[in-house]
Order: sequence, then structure tokens, then C-alpha cells
Amino acid sequence: MIKFTIITATLNSERTIKDTINSVKQQNYKNYEHIVIDSSSNNKTIKKSKSIHHKRMRIIKFPSRGIYKAFNKGIKLSKGTFIIFLNSDDCFYNNNVLKRLNEKINKYKFCSIFYGNLIIISKLNKIIRVWNSCNFRPKLFAKGWSPPHPSFIVKKEIYLKYGFYFQNNGDLAKDVELMVRYLGYFKLKSKYLNIIT
Repeated sequence: MIKFTIITATLNSERTIKDTINSVKQQNYKNYEHIVIDSSSNNKTIKKSKSIHHKRMRIIKFPSRGIYKAFNKGIKLSKGTFIIFLNSDDCFYNNNVLKRLNEKINKYKFCSIFYGNLIIISKLNKIIRVWNSCNFRPKLFAKGWSPPHPSFIVKKEIYLKYGFYFQNNGDLAKDVELMVRYLGYFKLKSKYLNIIT
């Protein structure tokens, strides 16, 4: 059984954080840890997070402005084999996401990177976009292609060997830079999983 680390970076996320945490807490697959990294929220984000705290969850106060610094902190603290980033206004698609990921990943043990599909919804829960990805091929990034970062699942050992999220030049597009670096530059083995995460 694969152990997953789910990392959620928060900053004044009181409106959505309970839905995010509950979508993790309600997973039928239980071999995971959930690390919430809060970057100095000044509203009820921490209070709401603590109100639904569970034994597989850790809340870390990290006085930093910048989501990628929070991501890096979560990676360093993680104890799982694979790392998933679940943003503070995101939710898992259903209660079987981790179970299905475990099943799929175990079929492709030669890969260290996996990614799937996601659905983007409005504040009124209306579907804005269904983002279906595909298997990586050379030159796809040059055409504007990118996997959806919230579905990008990577072995921790890959971060340790090939580097975390870069910090220079602000906080824009560091998620895309990391995916280009891993898939395009280092040509690490990946697998597209045709499931909604």
C-alpha cells in the first residue's frame, strides 16, 4: 500500500478550507498524511482547520508569503512515498480518489510521476472546464500544453534528487517550471491516468 502525503498551503482560506480538509478526511483509502501549511492567515483559517482536525493531519504555521515556499516546506516535512498538492480551495473529486490512485500507481511501478484530469467549478458549483490531459510527448510544452498541477503526483525521492520549486523571480508559474524540468529536461518516466482527481 502506497503512503500518500497531501499538502495544502493556506492563506486566509476560511471560506473553503473545511471542504478541502473534509474531502481528504472522507477518503476510503486511509494510508495517507495531510499537512496543512498556513502562511500567517489573519482570519479564521486555522480555527476552522482545527475544528475538523483528525489523526492523520498536521497543521504547520509557517511565516512565509509565497505558496511555493509553503509547498517546499511541506515536501521537507512529508513522510509519504508520493506527494499530492491539494490547494486550499480544491477538493478531491470523490471519496475513492486515493484508492484509485493506489491501484493505478501499483500497475506502473517503473514511473515516478503520475497525473490525471480535473474539473474547474465556479463559486456557484457550475462546471467551467473539464481539463482532460494526455500522455507526455516531447515538444508538448512548447505548444502550450501542461498537465493540471493539482493532479500532478510525484515520488518524494524525485524532489530530493531533482530539486524543489524554485524561489527566484516571484511566485508565478513555478508549478509549470517544475513540470517542464521533470518531464521535459530530465525526461523522467511519467504516466497519464485517465481519471478525475
